[in-house]
Amino acid sequence: CYMEPYLDFLSELSLKYNFNVLIIGSGRSNHLYERFRLIEWSEPKEVQDIQEMDIGIMPLPNDKWAQGKCGYKLIQYMATSIPVIASPVGMNLQIIDHGVNGFLASTQLEWEQAICNLITQPEIRKKMGIEASKMVKSQYSLQSQAQAVTNVFNSLEN
Repeated sequence: CYMEPYLDFLSELSLKYNFNVLIIGSGRSNHLYERFRLIEWSEPKEVQDIQEMDIGIMPLPNDKWAQGKCGYKLIQYMATSIPVIASPVGMNLQIIDHGVNGFLASTQLEWEQAICNLITQPEIRKKMGIEASKMVKSQYSLQSQAQAVTNVFNSLEN
């Protein structure tokens, strides 16, 4: 699990800043921290579960497998107006406009600063969430891609 290396750190921050950590995924953790809740991923509840969040995070190692990931989780968070924090790996670099619709964080200090900024400044969290949603609508929505898909089908006819 990509969250594993961040669990101790997130636990400390959750106590310091009084927030809960929701982890959506498969499997069970051997050790769950005091302010953590783990729920199984479920397609019918996916959007509802994401909407419970105030901040979406996507930590990744900088390896070949992670570099090939598409950033779908970020796009899902951002589509629901949730600001994000992610590792600067692969597509994350193209999806996140650092400081505008989310934060990129490499080091533990950068993660802490980003989390602190979003927790202690709700106006920044709201503004980033709005910018995140705008970006997803303009770049990744069906409406924004309809002409490109039409062009592909039209090119197949010729």
